[in-house]
Amino acid sequence: LWVDNVRANLIDEEMIQLYTDAGGLNICLGVESGHPDVFKQIAKGETLEDIIKSAELVRKHHLSLGLCFVIGLPGDNLERHSYSMRLARALKPDYIFWNTCIPWPGTEVQQWYLEHGEIGDLRNFSSLIDPRVNFKEPVCSSADFSKEDRIKAWLMANMETQNYFRHWRDIPKLISLALKYKLYRSFTIYFIKYFVPNKILAMAINPKYF
Repeated sequence: LWVDNVRANLIDEEMIQLYTDAGGLNICLGVESGHPDVFKQIAKGETLEDIIKSAELVRKHHLSLGLCFVIGLPGDNLERHSYSMRLARALKPDYIFWNTCIPWPGTEVQQWYLEHGEIGDLRNFSSLIDPRVNFKEPVCSSADFSKEDRIKAWLMANMETQNYFRHWRDIPKLISLALKYKLYRSFTIYFIKYFVPNKILAMAINPKYF
């Protein structure tokens, strides 16, 4: 049993016990944003503290922990995106979905973008989820968060917070994108994680434990 996009404020000891008894293997929490103002604006009805506590509970029961973020929610920008990356690293998930915002018709997000940004063709959109680094440009943008910065945010997040781009044939493409968007630090982190075994990295960080 595998469940993604769970509300953090619905998780407690009893629910997780029932889930594991039923054969549950993971819980992926819908975080959306790690920046307090962006998180507050989307009115999830829960708090970042709820998410942190739920992540700890998932770990306590030895389940695989996933996180789902959305890049480009109302009020988001490249600087605020760094808060999401910081939270992702702190919670140490087993996997992460870094989606880009899609302003679907009839939603409050669409109304925000009609007033504060631009919306492209929703029939041919990309949420930028592709481990082979194949993607189209984001479907929306705002004055504070351009399409270029959204692509940059997506690349940064996947290079720095998880081992997402795993196929060696895609390395030249990643080098080209790192040069184009000046993501030298992000690519260095990705490159080290890709080529250096985890045990060697751990020894370099905490040699006294080996």
